[in-house]
Amino acid sequence: AFHVAKQVRARTGIGERPVTISYAAFNLAHGIFQDLSTKRILLLGAGEMSRIVATHFLESGVKQVRVSNRTYEHGVEFARKFGAEVVRWEDFPKALIQSDIVISSTGAPQPIILRPMLETGMKLRRWASLFLVYIAVPRDVEGAAGKLDGVYLYDIDDLQEVADEGLAERKKKAALAEAMIASELDLYARFLDHQGLSEVIGGVMGWAVKIQDMELEDALRKLGDLSPKQQEIVRNTVRRVVHKVLHAPITQVKRLVLEEEAADALHVFRELFPLESEPDPKHREEK
Repeated sequence: AFHVAKQVRARTGIGERPVTISYAAFNLAHGIFQDLSTKRILLLGAGEMSRIVATHFLESGVKQVRVSNRTYEHGVEFARKFGAEVVRWEDFPKALIQSDIVISSTGAPQPIILRPMLETGMKLRRWASLFLVYIAVPRDVEGAAGKLDGVYLYDIDDLQEVADEGLAERKKKAALAEAMIASELDLYARFLDHQGLSEVIGGVMGWAVKIQDMELEDALRKLGDLSPKQQEIVRNTVRRVVHKVLHAPITQVKRLVLEEEAADALHVFRELFPLESEPDPKHREEK
């Protein structure tokens, strides 16, 4: 199950597109700035949506997060949880000038960011790019503010559109994922139908390990006074050799039995190894 899950994520890209509004906001910001770790984020509002958005940004390596809330105590509580800096509500216009990303989710009845305020701020920023999102109804930002140079303004409808597109794309990828899972389930079912396969492979590995251990002890005895580190190097080297020698035939017999359903492959494989006989220590000494 873990193997198939890893293959699904790697080969289908099923988790690449955002399907929630909060992740859509993060994804859009990432598309504009690429490296978010050096960016300064201002959260207006300390509710659940701000908490979710903050989590996305912090997980991406963002270190400079500030929060401003009408109720100062709520802002303090939020900041304590996320290691953020608190900005008093009356001071947020100044903080906006010093931010690269602003996420607003206040539920205010009127826009709190007006074009004149933002125009003044952009001049002081020398028109450096500002990513501005409001996840609130009614709107937190005056629509005309988005027409200023350097301002990337998105509202909740824009985010929902991105999320819907991501969900549609994920549904397509899910069909591919289900086909991969069905194929692996079929392969596993065949594996269960061939219980002798695991028994024979286990027997070959056990037989090889017995020879490996006997030869190792004999070699270490003949080498004499080795340090623990040197002994470990010898042991690991021999074990790797045995593993590499057996890897190809074991992989091949699995493929033949499970994928091509070659009925005689397991019989031939079993006949190649004298599993019923033990290594002869006398023969080893004579060598």
